[in-house]
Amino acid sequence: MPQPDLLPAFLDDIVAHPEEPSLWLILADWLDEQGDPRAEMIRLHWMAQYEPGHREWSAREARIRELLRGGMLPIVPGRSVGGIEFAWIPPGSFAMGSPADEDGHSERERQHRVTLTRGYFLGIHLVTQNQWQAVMGSNPSAFSRGGMWHNDVRNFSDADVGRFPVDSISWVLAREFCEKLTERLGCRFDLPTEAQWEWACRGGMRSPLPFHFGQVLNGLQANCDGRTPYGGPLTGPYLSRTTMVGSFAPNIRGLYDLHGNLMEWCRDAYRVDPQKLGEVDPVNDPATANRRVLRGGCLFSHGKNCRTAARHDYTISDRSTFFGLRLVVA
Repeated sequence: MPQPDLLPAFLDDIVAHPEEPSLWLILADWLDEQGDPRAEMIRLHWMAQYEPGHREWSAREARIRELLRGGMLPIVPGRSVGGIEFAWIPPGSFAMGSPADEDGHSERERQHRVTLTRGYFLGIHLVTQNQWQAVMGSNPSAFSRGGMWHNDVRNFSDADVGRFPVDSISWVLAREFCEKLTERLGCRFDLPTEAQWEWACRGGMRSPLPFHFGQVLNGLQANCDGRTPYGGPLTGPYLSRTTMVGSFAPNIRGLYDLHGNLMEWCRDAYRVDPQKLGEVDPVNDPATANRRVLRGGCLFSHGKNCRTAARHDYTISDRSTFFGLRLVVA
């Protein structure tokens, strides 16, 4: 007889009991019984996180990246709210920022310890043009049917263009979208804090790599300016437009487009020394702050500006073809 699909129940238990990491190993055992090859990825991720002293932790993380590059999709707890898909990001502690010897490092990325005490749901994709239109009633995107760069998407169907990320969004507009969606759906949406964004991007990995997929970015791994690569001499494509969300491989948390496509507004006001905010659940959110942080790099970015630790800042009213947003549900 066919076995019942217990995966949703396993994932619900993991969200309900984040303090019980052994639940992931129980899930991996069950996947083995089903002949599901993703059991290997789950065990490797568990061991890399919870056996920090093991001599093979670096090799285990490298194997995870290999599996993801090969097309294996991670198993992640998630939920759908109003047609937007979210991945569960568990609480945890990590070294935020970049090592001093990372190419592109600056003092505003100074590495410091951060602990997030609560889990949260983060959008697996940037907010799309269709999702924005449904809530706001209009579409400001340059890469849209009626946008400034409409010729760049003329060969795509209307359905595909709707899956491009909404661009040309100011921080003020992004927060307005969050407020309207909160009012409509009854749960609290917001922009992620810088710490939430970076913790989710690193995916619980211990290696302080510049990208969740490794050391090299040249336009083949994410939508950026591949003519100015990072981590090696080989150049790659430069599309000079956005791509549909999910066009590149996700990280271990099931999150897409973290290193290109559009920069993502964060909740935090910009400050040069974020390490002075404090270690636990840091956020810099004074109501009067005029400059806010963006993360992630964009389609026009050089490789070094797409790094996990790279920080960008603009005023809350600035709008650009390379600004977008990703939602968090607390």
